[in-house]
Amino acid sequence: MNDVLRKFGEFTAIQAVPADFGRIHGDVIQLGVGDINEYANNWRVVSQAFTFWHKTMILGIGGFVKFWPGVAEAWSVWSTLAGEKHKKSMITAARTINNEYIHQEKLWRLHATLEGDVPESWMDHIGFKEECTLKHFSRDGSDAKIFSIITKDYLPTGVQL
Repeated sequence: MNDVLRKFGEFTAIQAVPADFGRIHGDVIQLGVGDINEYANNWRVVSQAFTFWHKTMILGIGGFVKFWPGVAEAWSVWSTLAGEKHKKSMITAARTINNEYIHQEKLWRLHATLEGDVPESWMDHIGFKEECTLKHFSRDGSDAKIFSIITKDYLPTGVQL
């Protein structure tokens, strides 16, 4: 197993590797554009990613794709078990890592695309606010929503919220 990066209660976060995608325990819930195989196959576009372990099970993988200085997208793939049994710990871990990444990369915008049956309340608990609906955005033609965290700390000079 990779070096431990963080401990979050019963979870251990390590640097993710592409092979982790095929080892998520249980059914999958996705937060972000694309499917699990695309993230694994296009690993080069991921700036930073973490795998969340609980004992011997992978319950989630999440990370960031930096578009340009100040702007990035967060994504994650969680096991349904994460939501059923470990929701609070997973949300705390996601919120903490997002905030650290925002400050590390000096982001003024971190956003995520929400598709499918993921509860919107998770996004709020993680710190995201609903921004807009993308009509017919998903692969199956259904709508998706953009959620964002906007911070004034790193906005370029002269830009105001």
